[in-house]
Amino acid sequence: MKVTVRGESEFGLPKDFEEVELQNPTIESIMDYFHVDPKIRKHLFPIVNSRMGKLSQELQEGDKVILQSPYSGG
Repeated sequence: MKVTVRGESEFGLPKDFEEVELQNPTIESIMDYFHVDPKIRKHLFPIVNSRMGKLSQELQEGDKVILQSPYSGG
């Protein structure tokens, strides 16, 4: 399944949306794919299709995922 992901580049996530293909896409499998440090993961929160998600959430084909920390912003 393909999902589109972006997040904070300092945590190893793509700054711009990037399409990735995963067997059983979950928020955890995305963080595994991008090698996000386990110490950082608990501080990131997922937004899936413009709605707040859960770290354990299973994803669907075509979902757009943003992973960010509560400290990001402009």
